[in-house]
Parts: sequence; C-alpha cells; structure tokens
Amino acid sequence: MSEKPGSWSQVAVNSYRFCTETRFWVPKMEAGTGVLVRIADRPQDGQGVGKFVKLRPTNPNIAQPKPTLTPWRLNLMTATSSQANPFPFDFAPHPTADAELLQQLAFIPGLKETLAVRQVHALEHATVWVLSETSGERAPQNSQPGRSLDNDGLGGMSTDRGFYLYGQVNLLDLRRAVHVAHDRLIRGEWDLALHPRCGTNLSVGMLITAGLAFGITMVLPRDPISQLLGLGVAATAASQVTPDLGILAQRYLTTAIPFNLAIEEITPTQDMWGRSAHFIGVRWIE
Repeated sequence: MSEKPGSWSQVAVNSYRFCTETRFWVPKMEAGTGVLVRIADRPQDGQGVGKFVKLRPTNPNIAQPKPTLTPWRLNLMTATSSQANPFPFDFAPHPTADAELLQQLAFIPGLKETLAVRQVHALEHATVWVLSETSGERAPQNSQPGRSLDNDGLGGMSTDRGFYLYGQVNLLDLRRAVHVAHDRLIRGEWDLALHPRCGTNLSVGMLITAGLAFGITMVLPRDPISQLLGLGVAATAASQVTPDLGILAQRYLTTAIPFNLAIEEITPTQDMWGRSAHFIGVRWIE
C-alpha cells in the first residue's frame, strides 16, 4: 500500500472472476483489521459507487468495521493479475493480444478485418447500452445480469471500418455515448460488449435448434406424431439454452474489447440497403 494525505491508503483487490487487479483509495486501516469497501462498477472522473468487495481481516479475532455508504474516491487501474486463473473460461482480455496476434499471423488474408469487426461489434453493443441508459428504457427478460436498461428501438450492424446505428437518436448524444462506451469498455466494464438482442444469439439458436431437431428425429420413430413431438422438444430445449450459449459465443467469438480502435467521424448516412442510419467510423491503431 502507498500512503496518501488525509489518512488514506491504496488497496489492491484481486478479482477471481475476471482475473484482474483493481487499485483504489480507502480510509487508512489499522494493522490486523479488515474492511468492507465499495468499488465502482461504472467509475467516471474518479468517482462512483458499486458492489461491495470484502477484504478479510488478517486477524480473525478482530471484528471488521461496519461498511459505510460513502462513495470512495477511486484510482482505478485494471491489469493482468498475478493470481492464478481458477476457471479455464474466465474472461480476461489483454490490451495487446490482438495486435500481437496480427504481428505473428499478418500473412493470413482477412485477419486484420476479422479482428477489427470483433472490436467494432463490442463498441456497437456498448454504445447501445449507454444510449439506452440515457433514454431510460427497460431491459428485456434475458438481458445480462447488472444490465437494467435496453432501448429496443436501437440496433446496429458492424463492419471492419465502423458500425451503423439504426433508430432515433440525437447526434450529440450519440457522439457522447460512443466515447463513453469506448472508455468504459477499455477500463474494465467488459459486460457492456454483450447484448441479448445480438444477431449472434439468433445464429446460435438456429444452429442449436437444427442440431437437436436432426438428432431427435433420427432416434425417434418415423411416424408423424413422434416426429412432431421431437421437433417440439428440440425447439423448447434450444430456447432454454440459447441465451446463455449466445452470450458465451459473443464473449469468446464475435466480440473483443476495442483496445485497438480509435473513434473518428460520426455522421448521418444510409446503409447499403438505403436505410437511414448513423455511421460511426473507426480506425485501427497498434
């Protein structure tokens, strides 16, 4: 810990879920005690409140002080944790991972475009979340835990050069939302990259439904009633598992944290089908 004027101390907390380390300021603790502190889920300008993180006391005979509801002043820094990752599928993106991969495999055609689309896709989702928070819409049933807002009047389509945003939105609000979304993503709010209305979920649902339907109809008797029952079971099972598997597919396959994107122009335009939209242009940076 490093001392700070006014009896403050800097504390580091390891997150086993995200394999990260977060540093923030809390009131100075006496030796051998623990404390309950609050970490901001969405820190802005060094201020914020969020979920509780428990620091266990080094001396079990000393009771922990009661938590306070005062927001702590944050000095947030996310980095790769030295703590071993206890789960093989924990999500801990590295800021230079895509750039290093591109340097090593630059001879593969279309690799840079693929990596760029994944990062743009995450920025598109995060922008929709930020705009939804501004508009005050409610989230759908299958939304991510912790996500309370979703404006289903907004949609998007990603390319390697940027993304189209569809729906009624003020240009100034959009410009602000894109920059806020980008900043929050690279600072560690990685769940903003995931969205329950993403086309990835639809594709995963269709694939699972087709696979289950084929498998079930192959093992059931060939009479029409059995086949129809099998198709119904396949569709029901697919609808239950698709939301979670769709989110996993987004997290590991179709999105990536936009560490290598710089936001450029944001202009009203039309897409290739003539639909009105705003285009958020980006460029790749190493």
